[in-house]
Amino acid sequence: ENQQTDVMTAMKLTTTVGNALQPKLNPKNPHLLTYSATYSGVREVYLMDLRPCPPSSAAAAGHTIENKMPMGAPGTPGGPALRLTYTPGGIRSVVGWDEDGSSILYSSTGEDVMALPDTRLFRLRISHGDNGVVDVESIGG
Repeated sequence: ENQQTDVMTAMKLTTTVGNALQPKLNPKNPHLLTYSATYSGVREVYLMDLRPCPPSSAAAAGHTIENKMPMGAPGTPGGPALRLTYTPGGIRSVVGWDEDGSSILYSSTGEDVMALPDTRLFRLRISHGDNGVVDVESIGG
């Protein structure tokens, strides 16, 4: 028996200068991708929604990309990646998603009072509002 599955065509996801590393797909919402990148000079956490932008929302916002495809706002369907962290020295790595797909886990290294490396695990709780805007709550450290 043939099972129908949603298949995405392979495409380039990032176009900016800087390396993107540690991509992790959300276990419950596989259209959500988190990764780390050095776009701003230090490594930070980013979130990308891989779904295409609904034509009506892109037209209303007047957003298109070079080849005239509709583009959403950062972190929304069809939009560019949304930067989630703004840490002074950057993060160490994206660890992944928690089991229910509601939080991104990442590590960051600072220095304790003895100037020794102090690596800590952080959680970013992700939720989408009715208007598609991503809300992020930082927990832990």
